Amino acid sequence: MSESGRVLTLVMLALFLAGPPAVSDDSHVEEIRKYRESRVERLQAPEGWLSLIGLFWLDDGENGFGSGSDQAIVLPEGAAPPEAGMLCLDGSEVRLVVGKDVTITLDGEPVGDRVLRDDHEGKPDVLRLGRLSMFVIRRGDRFALRVKDPEAETRREFHGIEYFAIDPAHRVEARLEGFDEPKKVQISSVAGTTSEMLVPGTLVFTLDGTSYRLEPLIGTPEETELRISFWDQKAWLVDGQGRVLVETDVSTGVPGHETPLGRFEVLEKLETKRSNRYGQYVKSRGGRVVVEKAWEHEGPPPDGTVWQGISMPCWMRLTWDGVGMHVGKFPLRSRSSFGCIRVYRKAQPLIFRKTVVGTPVTVVEGSLAGKISGSGSDAPIP
Repeated sequence: MSESGRVLTLVMLALFLAGPPAVSDDSHVEEIRKYRESRVERLQAPEGWLSLIGLFWLDDGENGFGSGSDQAIVLPEGAAPPEAGMLCLDGSEVRLVVGKDVTITLDGEPVGDRVLRDDHEGKPDVLRLGRLSMFVIRRGDRFALRVKDPEAETRREFHGIEYFAIDPAHRVEARLEGFDEPKKVQISSVAGTTSEMLVPGTLVFTLDGTSYRLEPLIGTPEETELRISFWDQKAWLVDGQGRVLVETDVSTGVPGHETPLGRFEVLEKLETKRSNRYGQYVKSRGGRVVVEKAWEHEGPPPDGTVWQGISMPCWMRLTWDGVGMHVGKFPLRSRSSFGCIRVYRKAQPLIFRKTVVGTPVTVVEGSLAGKISGSGSDAPIP
Protein backbone atom coordinates (compact mmCIF):
# COMPACT_ATOMS: atom_id res chain seq x y z
CA MET A 1 0.00 0.00 0.00
CA SER A 2 1.33 3.47 -0.87
CA GLU A 3 1.79 6.22 1.71
CA SER A 4 -1.14 8.11 0.23
CA GLY A 5 -3.31 5.05 0.73
CA ARG A 6 -2.46 5.06 4.42
CA VAL A 7 -3.47 8.65 4.91
CA LEU A 8 -7.13 9.47 5.33
CA THR A 9 -8.04 13.15 5.19
CA LEU A 10 -11.63 13.68 6.25
CA VAL A 11 -13.35 17.02 5.82
CA MET A 12 -16.91 17.47 7.00
CA LEU A 13 -18.44 19.00 3.88
CA ALA A 14 -21.84 18.36 5.41
CA LEU A 15 -23.18 16.23 8.21
CA PHE A 16 -24.10 13.48 5.78
CA LEU A 17 -20.46 13.07 4.69
CA ALA A 18 -19.34 11.68 8.03
CA GLY A 19 -17.93 8.40 9.25
CA PRO A 20 -17.68 4.86 7.89
CA PRO A 21 -20.74 3.04 6.48
CA ALA A 22 -20.50 0.19 8.99
CA VAL A 23 -22.12 2.30 11.71
CA SER A 24 -25.86 1.69 12.09
CA ASP A 25 -28.44 4.29 11.06
CA ASP A 26 -29.43 4.70 14.71
CA SER A 27 -25.82 5.42 15.68
CA HIS A 28 -25.51 7.87 12.81
CA VAL A 29 -28.65 9.76 13.85
CA GLU A 30 -27.49 9.82 17.48
CA GLU A 31 -24.06 11.13 16.43
CA ILE A 32 -25.63 14.04 14.54
CA ARG A 33 -28.06 14.74 17.38
CA LYS A 34 -25.18 15.00 19.85
CA TYR A 35 -23.25 17.22 17.45
CA ARG A 36 -26.22 19.57 17.14
CA GLU A 37 -26.64 19.73 20.90
CA SER A 38 -22.93 20.42 21.45
CA ARG A 39 -23.00 23.12 18.77
CA VAL A 40 -25.81 24.93 20.56
CA GLU A 41 -23.96 24.60 23.88
CA ARG A 42 -20.84 26.15 22.36
CA LEU A 43 -22.81 28.99 20.81
CA GLN A 44 -24.58 29.74 24.10
CA ALA A 45 -21.42 29.58 26.23
CA PRO A 46 -20.58 32.88 28.00
CA GLU A 47 -17.73 33.42 25.54
CA GLY A 48 -19.28 31.59 22.58
CA TRP A 49 -19.86 33.22 19.21
CA LEU A 50 -23.26 34.58 20.29
CA SER A 51 -21.46 36.80 22.79
CA LEU A 52 -19.42 38.54 20.08
CA ILE A 53 -20.32 42.24 20.02
CA GLY A 54 -17.60 43.70 17.87
CA LEU A 55 -14.58 43.29 15.64
CA PHE A 56 -12.64 46.55 15.57
CA TRP A 57 -9.82 46.97 13.04
CA LEU A 58 -6.87 48.88 14.44
CA ASP A 59 -5.26 51.86 12.76
CA ASP A 60 -1.57 52.64 13.03
CA GLY A 61 -0.86 54.53 16.22
CA GLU A 62 -3.28 55.04 19.11
CA ASN A 63 -6.71 53.39 19.22
CA GLY A 64 -8.65 54.48 22.29
CA PHE A 65 -11.28 52.15 23.74
CA GLY A 66 -14.08 52.71 26.24
CA SER A 67 -17.79 53.54 26.39
CA GLY A 68 -17.26 57.17 25.38
CA SER A 69 -18.62 58.12 21.96
CA ASP A 70 -15.30 59.79 21.09
CA GLN A 71 -13.36 56.52 21.36
CA ALA A 72 -12.07 54.65 18.31
CA ILE A 73 -13.44 51.46 19.85
CA VAL A 74 -16.80 52.15 21.49
CA LEU A 75 -17.79 49.60 24.14
CA PRO A 76 -21.27 49.14 25.68
CA GLU A 77 -22.27 51.88 28.10
CA GLY A 78 -22.18 50.60 31.67
CA ALA A 79 -19.80 47.78 30.77
CA ALA A 80 -16.66 49.94 30.55
CA PRO A 81 -15.40 53.36 31.65
CA PRO A 82 -15.66 56.19 29.09
CA GLU A 83 -11.87 56.01 28.56
CA ALA A 84 -10.60 52.54 29.48
CA GLY A 85 -7.28 52.60 27.67
CA MET A 86 -5.53 52.53 24.33
CA LEU A 87 -4.19 49.95 21.89
CA CYS A 88 -1.12 51.31 20.11
CA LEU A 89 -0.32 49.61 16.81
CA ASP A 90 3.29 49.90 15.65
CA GLY A 91 4.13 47.63 12.74
CA SER A 92 3.39 44.10 13.94
CA GLU A 93 3.24 45.03 17.63
CA VAL A 94 0.13 45.94 19.60
CA ARG A 95 0.77 47.60 22.97
CA LEU A 96 -1.88 47.98 25.67
CA VAL A 97 -1.96 51.23 27.62
CA VAL A 98 -4.33 50.98 30.62
CA GLY A 99 -6.38 54.05 31.51
CA LYS A 100 -6.04 55.83 34.85
CA ASP A 101 -7.82 54.06 37.74
CA VAL A 102 -8.97 51.31 35.32
CA THR A 103 -8.57 47.62 36.17
CA ILE A 104 -7.93 45.24 33.30
CA THR A 105 -6.93 41.65 34.07
CA LEU A 106 -5.02 38.93 32.25
CA ASP A 107 -5.21 35.37 33.57
CA GLY A 108 -6.96 36.70 36.67
CA GLU A 109 -4.25 39.23 37.55
CA PRO A 110 -4.35 43.02 37.05
CA VAL A 111 -2.24 44.00 34.07
CA GLY A 112 -0.40 47.21 33.22
CA ASP A 113 0.99 48.56 29.99
CA ARG A 114 2.38 45.72 27.88
CA VAL A 115 2.74 44.26 24.40
CA LEU A 116 -0.15 41.89 23.66
CA ARG A 117 0.16 38.47 22.08
CA ASP A 118 -2.23 38.05 19.13
CA ASP A 119 -3.69 34.80 17.78
CA HIS A 120 -1.22 34.44 14.92
CA GLU A 121 1.04 31.91 16.65
CA GLY A 122 -1.30 30.38 19.20
CA LYS A 123 -3.53 31.41 22.08
CA PRO A 124 -3.83 35.21 22.35
CA ASP A 125 -3.78 37.27 25.54
CA VAL A 126 -7.42 37.49 26.64
CA LEU A 127 -8.05 40.73 28.55
CA ARG A 128 -11.00 41.19 30.89
CA LEU A 129 -12.62 44.53 31.55
CA GLY A 130 -15.57 44.00 33.85
CA ARG A 131 -17.82 41.48 32.14
CA LEU A 132 -16.18 42.04 28.75
CA SER A 133 -13.42 39.88 27.27
CA MET A 134 -11.13 41.19 24.54
CA PHE A 135 -8.22 39.89 22.49
CA VAL A 136 -6.23 40.89 19.43
CA ILE A 137 -6.45 38.90 16.20
CA ARG A 138 -4.17 39.12 13.20
CA ARG A 139 -5.37 38.59 9.63
CA GLY A 140 -2.62 38.99 7.06
CA ASP A 141 -0.93 42.30 7.89
CA ARG A 142 -4.00 43.72 9.66
CA PHE A 143 -4.87 43.63 13.37
CA ALA A 144 -8.24 43.86 15.11
CA LEU A 145 -9.72 43.73 18.61
CA ARG A 146 -12.42 41.10 19.10
CA VAL A 147 -14.81 41.88 21.99
CA LYS A 148 -17.28 39.52 23.66
CA ASP A 149 -20.06 40.29 26.14
CA PRO A 150 -22.01 37.49 27.91
CA GLU A 151 -24.98 39.88 28.11
CA ALA A 152 -25.05 40.45 24.35
CA GLU A 153 -28.56 40.64 22.88
CA THR A 154 -27.68 37.96 20.33
CA ARG A 155 -27.00 35.56 23.20
CA ARG A 156 -30.00 36.55 25.32
CA GLU A 157 -32.43 36.31 22.39
CA PHE A 158 -31.09 33.07 20.92
CA HIS A 159 -33.81 30.41 20.63
CA GLY A 160 -32.03 27.53 18.94
CA ILE A 161 -31.33 26.41 15.36
CA GLU A 162 -33.81 24.94 12.89
CA TYR A 163 -32.50 21.82 11.18
CA PHE A 164 -33.66 19.61 8.34
CA ALA A 165 -34.69 16.08 9.31
CA ILE A 166 -31.81 13.60 9.35
CA ASP A 167 -31.90 11.24 6.35
CA PRO A 168 -29.49 8.27 6.75
CA ALA A 169 -29.76 7.66 2.99
CA HIS A 170 -27.67 10.80 2.51
CA ARG A 171 -24.82 9.39 4.53
CA VAL A 172 -22.18 8.26 2.07
CA GLU A 173 -18.56 7.17 2.05
CA ALA A 174 -16.22 9.31 -0.05
CA ARG A 175 -12.90 8.24 -1.54
CA LEU A 176 -10.06 10.75 -1.37
CA GLU A 177 -7.94 11.01 -4.52
CA GLY A 178 -5.03 12.84 -2.93
CA PHE A 179 -2.81 15.33 -4.72
CA ASP A 180 0.98 14.88 -4.54
CA GLU A 181 1.05 18.26 -2.79
CA PRO A 182 -1.97 20.13 -1.37
CA LYS A 183 -3.28 22.83 -3.71
CA LYS A 184 -3.34 26.36 -2.28
CA VAL A 185 -6.37 28.60 -2.81
CA GLN A 186 -7.15 32.13 -1.65
CA ILE A 187 -10.47 32.68 0.14
CA SER A 188 -11.99 36.12 0.75
CA SER A 189 -13.78 36.84 4.03
CA VAL A 190 -16.68 39.15 4.87
CA ALA A 191 -14.17 41.34 6.72
CA GLY A 192 -12.39 42.11 3.46
CA THR A 193 -9.35 39.95 4.18
CA THR A 194 -8.05 36.92 2.30
CA SER A 195 -6.64 33.73 3.74
CA GLU A 196 -4.88 30.75 2.26
CA MET A 197 -6.60 27.37 2.45
CA LEU A 198 -5.50 23.95 1.25
CA VAL A 199 -7.16 21.41 -1.03
CA PRO A 200 -5.62 17.99 -0.23
CA GLY A 201 -7.32 16.21 -3.16
CA THR A 202 -10.69 15.33 -4.64
CA LEU A 203 -13.49 13.56 -2.76
CA VAL A 204 -15.37 11.13 -5.00
CA PHE A 205 -18.71 9.64 -3.95
CA THR A 206 -21.99 8.34 -5.36
CA LEU A 207 -25.44 9.49 -4.26
CA ASP A 208 -28.70 8.19 -5.78
CA GLY A 209 -26.76 6.60 -8.64
CA THR A 210 -24.93 9.80 -9.59
CA SER A 211 -21.19 10.24 -9.11
CA TYR A 212 -19.95 13.50 -7.60
CA ARG A 213 -16.50 15.04 -7.25
CA LEU A 214 -15.81 17.73 -4.65
CA GLU A 215 -12.64 19.50 -3.60
CA PRO A 216 -12.61 19.88 0.21
CA LEU A 217 -10.96 22.85 1.88
CA ILE A 218 -8.78 22.58 4.95
CA GLY A 219 -9.08 25.86 6.80
CA THR A 220 -7.13 27.82 9.36
CA PRO A 221 -5.24 26.25 12.27
CA GLU A 222 -7.50 27.80 14.91
CA GLU A 223 -9.03 25.48 17.49
CA THR A 224 -7.47 22.22 16.35
CA GLU A 225 -6.26 19.40 18.57
CA LEU A 226 -4.08 16.32 18.01
CA ARG A 227 -4.94 12.96 19.56
CA ILE A 228 -2.50 10.07 19.38
CA SER A 229 -2.99 6.44 20.42
CA PHE A 230 -0.24 3.89 21.19
CA TRP A 231 -2.67 1.01 20.71
CA ASP A 232 -3.84 2.15 17.28
CA GLN A 233 -0.49 3.72 16.26
CA LYS A 234 -2.59 6.47 14.74
CA ALA A 235 -3.01 10.22 15.04
CA TRP A 236 -6.15 12.28 14.53
CA LEU A 237 -6.25 16.02 13.96
CA VAL A 238 -9.68 17.30 14.99
CA ASP A 239 -11.23 20.75 14.84
CA GLY A 240 -12.96 22.66 17.62
CA GLN A 241 -16.19 20.75 16.97
CA GLY A 242 -14.53 17.34 17.27
CA ARG A 243 -14.59 16.67 13.51
CA VAL A 244 -11.69 14.75 12.01
CA LEU A 245 -9.55 16.78 9.60
CA VAL A 246 -6.67 14.30 9.22
CA GLU A 247 -6.29 10.66 10.26
CA THR A 248 -2.94 8.96 9.69
CA ASP A 249 -0.74 6.07 10.81
CA VAL A 250 2.17 7.04 13.05
CA SER A 251 5.08 5.32 14.78
CA THR A 252 5.89 6.00 18.44
CA GLY A 253 8.90 5.08 20.57
CA VAL A 254 10.33 1.60 20.96
CA PRO A 255 10.61 0.00 24.43
CA GLY A 256 13.25 1.85 26.39
CA HIS A 257 12.60 5.00 24.34
CA GLU A 258 8.85 5.28 24.85
CA THR A 259 6.98 8.35 23.71
CA PRO A 260 5.66 10.06 26.86
CA LEU A 261 1.96 9.86 27.63
CA GLY A 262 -0.19 12.79 28.69
CA ARG A 263 -1.30 16.26 27.67
CA PHE A 264 1.10 18.48 25.75
CA GLU A 265 1.02 21.43 23.43
CA VAL A 266 3.05 22.33 20.37
CA LEU A 267 6.04 24.31 21.68
CA GLU A 268 7.90 24.97 18.45
CA LYS A 269 7.35 24.58 14.70
CA LEU A 270 10.16 24.33 12.14
CA GLU A 271 9.70 23.34 8.50
CA THR A 272 13.27 22.01 8.36
CA LYS A 273 15.17 20.53 11.30
CA ARG A 274 17.87 17.96 11.95
CA SER A 275 18.28 15.90 15.10
CA ASN A 276 20.90 17.00 17.61
CA ARG A 277 21.10 13.49 19.08
CA TYR A 278 20.68 10.98 16.26
CA GLY A 279 22.55 11.16 12.98
CA GLN A 280 25.41 9.88 10.86
CA TYR A 281 28.99 10.69 9.98
CA VAL A 282 29.39 11.73 6.36
CA LYS A 283 32.37 12.74 4.28
CA SER A 284 32.98 16.47 4.53
CA ARG A 285 33.44 16.44 0.76
CA GLY A 286 30.69 14.76 -1.23
CA GLY A 287 28.52 13.82 1.76
CA ARG A 288 29.01 10.04 1.44
CA VAL A 289 27.75 8.22 4.56
CA VAL A 290 30.60 6.61 6.50
CA VAL A 291 28.84 5.69 9.77
CA GLU A 292 25.07 5.36 9.49
CA LYS A 293 24.25 5.11 13.20
CA ALA A 294 26.70 7.63 14.56
CA TRP A 295 25.11 7.60 18.02
CA GLU A 296 26.37 4.01 18.44
CA HIS A 297 29.88 4.87 17.26
CA GLU A 298 32.63 4.70 19.88
CA GLY A 299 35.69 6.87 19.73
CA PRO A 300 36.41 9.99 17.70
CA PRO A 301 34.70 10.69 14.37
CA PRO A 302 36.32 8.96 11.37
CA ASP A 303 38.87 11.12 9.58
CA GLY A 304 37.44 13.51 7.05
CA THR A 305 33.85 13.20 8.30
CA VAL A 306 31.32 15.57 9.80
CA TRP A 307 28.22 14.97 11.88
CA GLN A 308 24.87 15.15 10.07
CA GLY A 309 21.69 14.88 12.13
CA ILE A 310 18.71 12.88 10.88
CA SER A 311 16.35 15.06 8.86
CA MET A 312 13.03 15.70 10.63
CA PRO A 313 10.87 17.86 8.27
CA CYS A 314 7.75 19.63 9.55
CA TRP A 315 9.05 19.47 13.12
CA MET A 316 6.55 20.08 15.92
CA ARG A 317 8.17 20.06 19.37
CA LEU A 318 6.17 18.57 22.27
CA THR A 319 8.81 18.62 25.04
CA TRP A 320 11.99 20.58 25.61
CA ASP A 321 14.00 17.37 26.08
CA GLY A 322 13.74 16.34 22.46
CA VAL A 323 10.33 14.75 21.82
CA GLY A 324 8.42 15.97 18.80
CA MET A 325 6.34 15.02 15.78
CA HIS A 326 7.87 14.98 12.29
CA VAL A 327 8.02 13.33 8.88
CA GLY A 328 9.68 9.91 9.01
CA LYS A 329 9.74 6.45 7.49
CA PHE A 330 8.54 3.39 9.40
CA PRO A 331 6.95 -0.05 8.92
CA LEU A 332 3.18 0.15 9.11
CA ARG A 333 1.70 -0.39 12.60
CA SER A 334 5.01 -0.64 14.44
CA ARG A 335 6.87 1.28 17.11
CA SER A 336 10.20 2.29 15.63
CA SER A 337 11.26 5.73 16.89
CA PHE A 338 13.49 6.85 19.75
CA GLY A 339 10.64 8.70 21.43
CA CYS A 340 9.41 11.04 18.73
CA ILE A 341 6.21 10.51 16.74
CA ARG A 342 6.95 9.72 13.10
CA VAL A 343 4.31 10.55 10.50
CA TYR A 344 4.13 9.72 6.79
CA ARG A 345 5.20 12.42 4.35
CA LYS A 346 1.71 12.72 2.86
CA ALA A 347 0.12 13.57 6.20
CA GLN A 348 2.57 15.55 8.36
CA PRO A 349 2.68 18.66 6.10
CA LEU A 350 -1.13 18.87 6.39
CA ILE A 351 -0.95 18.55 10.17
CA PHE A 352 1.90 21.08 10.28
CA ARG A 353 -0.13 23.67 8.38
CA LYS A 354 -3.25 23.07 10.48
CA THR A 355 -1.58 23.59 13.86
CA VAL A 356 0.07 26.49 15.66
CA VAL A 357 2.36 26.92 18.63
CA GLY A 358 0.00 26.16 21.51
CA THR A 359 -2.13 23.53 19.75
CA PRO A 360 -3.12 20.86 22.36
CA VAL A 361 -1.75 17.33 21.89
CA THR A 362 -3.04 14.30 23.81
CA VAL A 363 -1.09 11.02 23.79
CA VAL A 364 -2.86 7.98 25.28
CA GLU A 365 -2.01 4.30 25.64
CA GLY A 366 -5.47 2.88 24.90
CA SER A 367 -7.40 2.73 21.66
CA LEU A 368 -9.22 5.78 20.32
CA ALA A 369 -10.71 3.93 17.36
CA GLY A 370 -14.49 4.29 17.37
CA LYS A 371 -14.27 7.16 19.85
CA ILE A 372 -13.33 9.64 17.14
CA SER A 373 -15.54 10.04 14.08
CA GLY A 374 -13.89 8.32 11.12
CA SER A 375 -11.60 5.94 13.04
CA GLY A 376 -12.01 2.23 12.96
CA SER A 377 -9.12 -0.02 14.00
CA ASP A 378 -9.61 -2.50 16.82
CA ALA A 379 -6.51 -4.66 16.32
CA PRO A 380 -3.52 -4.35 18.68
CA ILE A 381 -0.12 -3.28 17.43
CA PRO A 382 2.99 -5.51 17.56
